[in-house]
Amino acid sequence: FYSVERYDGKKTEAQRDQQIAAAHAEFPKLRDAYVQKTAQFTKDLPVHLATFKAVFADYAAGRDIWFVHSLGEMDGGTRSFKGREYFIFGADVMVKAHGKGNEAAFFHHELFHDYHDTKCSDAKIWVSLWSEGLATYVSKTMNPSATNAELLLDIPSGLVPDTQRQLSLALDDLYASMDNVDPEAYGGLFMMRGDKTGLPSRRGYYLGYLVAQEAGKQYDVRQLARLECDAARKVVFDAVDSLRRANASAKQ
Repeated sequence: FYSVERYDGKKTEAQRDQQIAAAHAEFPKLRDAYVQKTAQFTKDLPVHLATFKAVFADYAAGRDIWFVHSLGEMDGGTRSFKGREYFIFGADVMVKAHGKGNEAAFFHHELFHDYHDTKCSDAKIWVSLWSEGLATYVSKTMNPSATNAELLLDIPSGLVPDTQRQLSLALDDLYASMDNVDPEAYGGLFMMRGDKTGLPSRRGYYLGYLVAQEAGKQYDVRQLARLECDAARKVVFDAVDSLRRANASAKQ
């Protein structure tokens, strides 16, 4: 995980050393919360795994799980090393991004990613929208009282209300981008760097949640999770179209 080789030349040894040094310098102020998070993780994972499998009984949980200091890279997700995928949780980012809040929705979100296979081989915007939106919707369905912060829909702060205020523009921009593989469009929707639209960074997580919520009017979460790529694409495009029409009618 810490090796520079996994970046295929996109990061130098010196840059990786700087990351490690920065994490080492920062660690004293994280130490107490980090130790608590580590202890809680050991207790929480079996509980949240059991509640997830109560809904998705066919979840195989086949990947090895690593709990690491991620050097600021991630709170949870998969990474591949030497042709094998691992399920990784980053304790440091969990501390900084999640605080001491209830982690159930986060665990269910990440477990769903491990469970869900979109069966789509391309990297178009709609595929990421479906993957992240459905994981967020599932975590909300399993944790109805979860707050936006616990659903990680408050990164950056105010993401949901800021997107709601510009929902027509956000949906129109999304609709025009869904078959794109453009890194800038992806960055604006799913990363913190934003884009030229002026719309909120990471808005794709909330828009994807709205799409999955719309699809949830016709399918339960198990049915949504099993959709093949072509069927999922139709559901996503139909849901975005429905949301655009509903938002336009509400403004009239």
